Amino acid sequence: MKFFRAKRGAALVITLIMLGMVTAMAVVFLSISRRERASVSVITDQAGAQLMAETATAQALSKVVSRMVTTQNPLAYGLSVSTNYINRVGYLPGNLSATNVGYVYPNGKPLNQNDLLMNLAKLQHLPRPPVFVDTNALGWRPKNFTRTDDFRFFLDINRNRAYEPTGLQVVTNFQGRPVVGQDGLLMTDYFVGDPEWIGQLDNPDAP
Repeated sequence: MKFFRAKRGAALVITLIMLGMVTAMAVVFLSISRRERASVSVITDQAGAQLMAETATAQALSKVVSRMVTTQNPLAYGLSVSTNYINRVGYLPGNLSATNVGYVYPNGKPLNQNDLLMNLAKLQHLPRPPVFVDTNALGWRPKNFTRTDDFRFFLDINRNRAYEPTGLQVVTNFQGRPVVGQDGLLMTDYFVGDPEWIGQLDNPDAP
């Protein structure tokens, strides 16, 4: 009787050891799988970032070369920044033109849900990506704090917390007032402002 009990006890111990080994192997396998999945995700993000950088470089080079070819002057280049396309007037409801893109109406109010979806579908030419960031600029949150998302479509290089567009602008003095020329008209000039982000589709081969 004691002999059979000893055999059953030994079999139970062996079974428990095998179960422990199987459990340990399963845990190790899951840990390795999770780590490999995270590694693949990092590599994918790095590859995407590299492709985006190469695309931006190619676009900048094509812009510079096009100026040289157009003017037949190899020195016809200067300070330039990336700019995305937006309708300065504002988004016009019902207008299906591909150039009718914007995130606000002509009165300055933001788009409703339907018009926003229509606007996103028409972002084809140098699109302004819809990236909104909660900056927490105050550094602290009072009780009556209302969250406002910052529309990050440009890079604030000079960190003045203001968007400075590129293009033909009204000349202002040191007080910020428009300068009037001798002909009585406002003076204008071409200014280079903040670089603007240009969006790319996550899946360009998909409709």
